[in-house]
Amino acid sequence: MSDPVVEYPQLPEPASYFHGVQLPELNGVANLLLFLRRRLNSYPQSMPHSHHRFVLIVACRGSGTVSVDGQLFDLDAEEGAQALLIYPKQLHYYLNMPENDIWWLYMTFEAADDLPVLRRFARNAPRPVHAEALQTMYKLLGCWLAWHHGEKHAVHKIALLANLLLEELAADGPSGIGDAMSTTVREEKLVWFERLNHII
Repeated sequence: MSDPVVEYPQLPEPASYFHGVQLPELNGVANLLLFLRRRLNSYPQSMPHSHHRFVLIVACRGSGTVSVDGQLFDLDAEEGAQALLIYPKQLHYYLNMPENDIWWLYMTFEAADDLPVLRRFARNAPRPVHAEALQTMYKLLGCWLAWHHGEKHAVHKIALLANLLLEELAADGPSGIGDAMSTTVREEKLVWFERLNHII
C-alpha cells in the first residue's frame, strides 16, 4: 500500500541565492521571573507598587481588578484567558480579588525600552490569550520547572519561549504601532521558532 500524499507548502524561487531576509536582532527579555497567584491573601491589595520591571499578568482562571496609574482594568478569565502588560514605573495595585480559586501567572522581566515587540503592545490595554499563546505559556512553565529541578540547559528554552510568548500576545490584541501582524512581526516570530527548534 502506497503512502498517503502529503501536501507540502510550495515556496517561491529566491530572487537571489546570496541575499535573504534581514532578520531582527535577538535581544529580548532579561532577568526573568515566573510566579503564580492562587488566592486573595497573596495580594497586598492596598499597597501600590512601582518599580523598574515589566510585569506581564496572564489571568487563566478567576477575575479581579488591576489599577494601573489610576485606571482600573477588569481581568475576567470566564470567557478565556486575558493578559495585561504593566510597564516600568507604572503604579499598580489590586482590588476585588476573589478569596481563592484563581490562577494568575506573573512574568516579570527587564528589557530595553525600544524592544520592538514591546512597542507593539498598546499601553493599558488587556488582550485575549489565544490557543497558540497558551501552548507557548505551558511550554515555558515546563521549562521553568525543569530549570528549577537542575536542568540548566532549560534556560535557553526559557529565553526563547518567553520572547515567543510576547510575540504571540502582541499579535493577539490591540497594537501600539502599526499592523500587529506586519511582515516584520512575522519575521521576528519565525526567528524565535527557528532558534527554539535548534535546541529542542
